[in-house]
Amino acid sequence: MKKLLLAIGALILALGPFPTKADVLFPALGAAGAVSGTDILACYQGTEPVLGCTSAQLDTYFSQTTKTLTNKTLTTPTIAGGALSGTFSGNFTLSGVPTLSGLSSGTIATCAGFATASTVLISGTCPGGGGGSLTVTDGTHSVASTTTLTVGNGFLVGGSAGSATLNSTTTLDTQSGTGAFAIPSTDAGATILRTNASGGADTIANATGAFGAGFSTVYTTTAFAGNTITPATATINGLSVLKLGSYQFVEIDSDGTNYHAALGLPQPATQTGTTYLADDFTWKTTAIGANPTATAGTSANNGSATTFMRSDASPAIASATTSVLGIAKQFQAPISIGWVAGVSPNNTILLADAVQALTIQAINGRPEVALGATGTVDVYDAPSGTACSAGTKVTTSSFNANGTAATNQTLLSSPYALAAGHSLCLQVTGATWGAGASVATISAYGNPS
Repeated sequence: MKKLLLAIGALILALGPFPTKADVLFPALGAAGAVSGTDILACYQGTEPVLGCTSAQLDTYFSQTTKTLTNKTLTTPTIAGGALSGTFSGNFTLSGVPTLSGLSSGTIATCAGFATASTVLISGTCPGGGGGSLTVTDGTHSVASTTTLTVGNGFLVGGSAGSATLNSTTTLDTQSGTGAFAIPSTDAGATILRTNASGGADTIANATGAFGAGFSTVYTTTAFAGNTITPATATINGLSVLKLGSYQFVEIDSDGTNYHAALGLPQPATQTGTTYLADDFTWKTTAIGANPTATAGTSANNGSATTFMRSDASPAIASATTSVLGIAKQFQAPISIGWVAGVSPNNTILLADAVQALTIQAINGRPEVALGATGTVDVYDAPSGTACSAGTKVTTSSFNANGTAATNQTLLSSPYALAAGHSLCLQVTGATWGAGASVATISAYGNPS
């Protein structure tokens, strides 16, 4: 066997040297070069030696089956359709007029918006979970990064998708309960309609916090007259309790310390001029001649109310009580004294011994014929036992006895209180009364105090 192997080796050496194949070198494609459709590229297929293949053959290879590109960067590619999946990170730009279809609901879909007029922004973080960011302000108060605008009382939202409208309206809070209703801060800008048949002793919190400066609400009553509004510690128009009548409205405004009320008149049951509005906002029925008491007589039957307005809008005054002499207190009885030529009215008595206190509302005089020389007359207040000349001057302007004939003169500028038992008398100045031509009258007008 050893001899056989040596013989085979000698035979191989006798055949001579084996030919060798030189390395084949492919020149590199230049940096600025591009592969065209006719270029031959070096390819290797299985056990075959190096083969030449074209770029078209490579394109056919890539298009035949799905390929995965890992950690590859595509610079300005054109992707003609297809499906994208997975997570895309970083900032990218969509130019032209892109169409995003088939988006599922959720964060990405609701956060698509416009960063500028022509730039689509798709954000992974949505403020408040909605689309876009909005700042709402009234010029003083602002809320930023909001996506929902909720309007308060007094506004009505209308329109349709893509075009909303905001209109004014009246938000009613109807309350029919007879118990105390605590006006809530949520009634700011609303109208409270009280339809209770009794009770109605309502309350409102102090004019601070949610009820602070700027809080405003409208409160309206119906047929029942007797609702009241009581603030916790503040006042309404300076009152601790505001009383309201039937069918009356009041706008309540807070200044941060107290409330102010713009009041409407309550509606009377009739408008015939036979009822009167008292200052507690209740209407009083009156008999003819008893203005304005519920029954004919000398005393007002109106509880604490002392001032009135008639239901037909004519003015009215409180019912009169009777004086000692049977004269209504509102009636200003005239008291007069006159004289003729050649007579001096000095020390004459205009009113003797007032039987009750009087309020002298006016003192007037009229010269029919002038004295012919300088002369004046004044009215004095003299108690019993005091001479007229030692009394108290009442008139604020002296009567000019030599004044223009048949011309009225006003002698008292403000009411004068005359005590019971006092008298009114005249004092004159001038030296020619006995020979003078004066003819005149002085009158005082007063009513029991």
